[in-house]
Amino acid sequence: MVNPRVLITAGICLCAAFGYSLQLGQKAADDLTAGQQLPEEPEAPLELENITLTSASPDLPKAENAQGSAEPSCLFSVSSAAGAGAMVHLDVSAPCEPHARVSIHHSGMLFSARLNNAGTLSMEVPALKASGIFIVETEAGQAEVILQPVTDLDLVERVALQWRGNSGFELHAREFGADYGAKGHVWHGSSDGAGRIYQLGDSDMDTPELVEIYTLPHNALTASGDIALTVEAEITALNCDSSISAQVLDLRAGALTIRDLVLDMPDCDAAGDFLVLNNLVENLTIAQN
Repeated sequence: MVNPRVLITAGICLCAAFGYSLQLGQKAADDLTAGQQLPEEPEAPLELENITLTSASPDLPKAENAQGSAEPSCLFSVSSAAGAGAMVHLDVSAPCEPHARVSIHHSGMLFSARLNNAGTLSMEVPALKASGIFIVETEAGQAEVILQPVTDLDLVERVALQWRGNSGFELHAREFGADYGAKGHVWHGSSDGAGRIYQLGDSDMDTPELVEIYTLPHNALTASGDIALTVEAEITALNCDSSISAQVLDLRAGALTIRDLVLDMPDCDAAGDFLVLNNLVENLTIAQN
């Protein structure tokens, strides 16, 4: 979007930083970790009686042959690796759930993706916390918690915008006075600047969970000044004359803050126009080194 037609924004509500997806991610973590706690008192030992020791019979088929080898290959697994620029590489494998929906939680961020034909998924995720806790859940209810420390989070600035459904949200950064459509205007349609936008989530899903993350690495800076950050929403037939919501996750100097946004969209006669929310996210100020 190069020349947005700006409408009056009405019905914006900024709330405390404990929105739905943050609660959902925390609840998932609590549920998973709660099941791993030891009981306060040890259980009574199990007493076994009338035990008969036998040797394995060569005439009996092995368990692997009797049950086949498919069961071990269905194991759900998640692995991770830290990358440069405070990025985390995730590999998800659920061979018996091809095309399944998976949800990924990380420090209040939530997005959904789909496994491929082989039931696998590989992706790069911008980290928001140095502790690097990731929760991956499948439609079948399987879940894994991954701890992947991130050591260079202090070398990047990040602002994320996340939402559920086809709400038409976009995150824009205009670096050091750049105009729309010029060099330094960074959004999902252009990365011609010092920073870039990462898009996470599959918008083709039913009720998708999507994230756009503006990342500015310090080592890419060649200028100083302000970076104007705006949240924009296209008015479409899917969101007109309704309320839409989103969250802004703002990582600066290693500190993460979260704010909720509720927006009343204009009626459907305005379809094709854009709402530009100029003051929702504080501008980034880059000092001269």
